[in-house]
Amino acid sequence: MINPSDILVRSSCCVVRDQESGKLVYNPHTDELHLVPPTGFLAIELCDGLKTAGEIATGLASAFDIPPEEVRVALLSFFGKLVDRGILQIYERET
Repeated sequence: MINPSDILVRSSCCVVRDQESGKLVYNPHTDELHLVPPTGFLAIELCDGLKTAGEIATGLASAFDIPPEEVRVALLSFFGKLVDRGILQIYERET
């Protein structure tokens, strides 16, 4: 489960290719392909190691004029699936 306070980054091993219906993401560590729709890939691109998952959800809710809690629930679930598949990683700050 992803927490709103988690900071996420894209996995450096994944390769992204454009497709008509979104982006095709290949993870060589799992040898899996994932077709990600444009709005989902927009959320992935916002995972830059600077913003929390909650901040990304709030920004997307505002940009698309959707209730923040609705976006937060869906986005945290989506991010959790991407972490499980190795497309995103939880950023661990050095202390």
